[in-house]
Amino acid sequence: MTKIQQNGAFLVKDQKDIDHLAEMTIGANGAPDRKYVGKDATFILEEAGISYTGHPTVITMDVDKDNPLVKTEMLMPILPLVCEPDFDAVLATGLEVEGGNHHTASIHSNNIQHINKAAHRMNTSIFVANGPTFAATGVGDNGYYSGAAALTIATPTGEGTTTAKTFTRRRRFNCPQGFSLRSWEV
Repeated sequence: MTKIQQNGAFLVKDQKDIDHLAEMTIGANGAPDRKYVGKDATFILEEAGISYTGHPTVITMDVDKDNPLVKTEMLMPILPLVCEPDFDAVLATGLEVEGGNHHTASIHSNNIQHINKAAHRMNTSIFVANGPTFAATGVGDNGYYSGAAALTIATPTGEGTTTAKTFTRRRRFNCPQGFSLRSWEV
């Protein structure tokens, strides 16, 4: 947690505050409350009445895998973290909370066997190792993140990486600091 905090995350520790964030940001219909979608972390923290220092860019907390913040696509800077004892438990939890959508997954690891196993087990249209998930969508202007822009309509959830040329599902894997199947640039 220390590393993520050093990079702009605000750690919410009080369970009452975590529960309040979930109630406040997830509507009765189970979808994110539009009032908070796309807002920055400071706006959400202020609305929740949670004191903070500095200018946090993301809100994080240690939660159980069944927490609604884990299973809801939040579309806001809330990053719940679920701790597990080992890689196999992490992968099992990742598969469970991904819910069979097969859309996007990522892993941060130096173990190529873990990366390979996760890529195959997750079986998502977008899979990124050691980088942000947007690395596989063609955004950015450097060798790590640039590439063909993608439309999002053809993965198993009805969204996904397609091009205007083919409108077919292409699976993408990107490891910005190691290799990319889409680019020879370093």
